[in-house]
Amino acid sequence: MKNIALALLLMLAVSCVFALAQDGNKTKPTPQDSPTIVATLSLTGQTKTVPPTVLFTPDNNGLFRISIDMVVTQPKKKDTKNPYWVAFLNWTDVTDEGQEGPQVNAAQLGSQAGSATYPFSAAAGQPVIFSTRGNDHRGSSYDVFVVVEQLATIPSF
Repeated sequence: MKNIALALLLMLAVSCVFALAQDGNKTKPTPQDSPTIVATLSLTGQTKTVPPTVLFTPDNNGLFRISIDMVVTQPKKKDTKNPYWVAFLNWTDVTDEGQEGPQVNAAQLGSQAGSATYPFSAAAGQPVIFSTRGNDHRGSSYDVFVVVEQLATIPSF
C-alpha cells in the first residue's frame, strides 16, 4: 500500500514538472511589464476633416489600446444644422480582416461624449490609420488628442 501511494505521488510530481517546463508563450499573448506608447497625435484648432493619416505600423502582431479625446472649441454657427465631428480608426486585425472603430463623436462645445478608449488587435506590417469626418460643421473647430499603447505581443497564427 505504501509503495502504491509513493508511486502515485512520484507520478504526480513528475507530471507537475513537465507541465511547468512547457513553453506557454507559443500560444499565449506576451504581456509587457507596462503598456508602451507607440503613437501620439495632437491636433488643435482644426476646422476641416483630417484625411486618413498613418499613426503607426506595428512590427509584430499585437494587442493595442487607443485613447481618443475630441473637444469642440468653437461651436457651430447658428445657421447650420446638427453639425458634428467624428474620429475614426482603421486597421487590419490579426486575422487579416479590415476593421473600423471606435467612432468618437463631438458635437457640442467641450468634450461631452467626445472621448473613447478602445482595445484592438493589429497585424504586423499593416498601418493603423486615423481620420476625422464632419457634417455641416461650418464655423466650428475642434482639438483632437490620440494616444496608442501596446499592451501585448500576439503570436502569429
